Amino acid sequence: NVYQDVTVTADGRTLATVQAQTTSGLWISDAASQLRSLGTDRTLVVMSPQETADGAIVFAASQGSQCAIWSCAADGTGVKRLTSKDSYCFAPKVSRDGRKVFYSAVRDGAPPHVWCMDLNGGNARQLTSAEGEILASISADGSWILYGAADGGVLWKMPVAGGPPVQLGVGAMGVFSPDATRIAFTSWRKVEGRWSNDLTVIPADPEKAPAQYL
Repeated sequence: NVYQDVTVTADGRTLATVQAQTTSGLWISDAASQLRSLGTDRTLVVMSPQETADGAIVFAASQGSQCAIWSCAADGTGVKRLTSKDSYCFAPKVSRDGRKVFYSAVRDGAPPHVWCMDLNGGNARQLTSAEGEILASISADGSWILYGAADGGVLWKMPVAGGPPVQLGVGAMGVFSPDATRIAFTSWRKVEGRWSNDLTVIPADPEKAPAQYL
């Protein structure tokens, strides 16, 4: 529930407020056509749409207290829920080959972790297991994920196939370059006694070159 403003009657017995309800839809456009609606359920609050290799669309959508990952065809038909009702799932990213969907999920009251699944929703598996992680990006070949600590403190990368995560710097969100050789992210650092919020570019392998602060 989202409440806006509140007032009380003179006798102090009654409160009045405005409850806001959000509706949204999934829309699509290209350079040669006008924006058009795909006709998705207007009770869903749609977020983070991603196009797959074959032109389908994967997106997160919340409804009430639930949030799930969904997919549909490019014309809005064939809407399908990909994640279960016992988890809160958000921030999907689709691998470039269109075979995998990576996302963040909260399950059983635990902190959020990064998961991946097949494009049809099968073979879901948990990738991270620290104190809470939010997916930021995946490399073009789908072999690395980039994620931030849920408390917004540190940015990490980790191989999808398994292995220890690598700490990259102080930041929360970032993105791989198309060739996966560099990573850009926003970060805070102290310069001459003052805190500066910078756009930082580093090599994907931190040992190869120093960071650039833009």
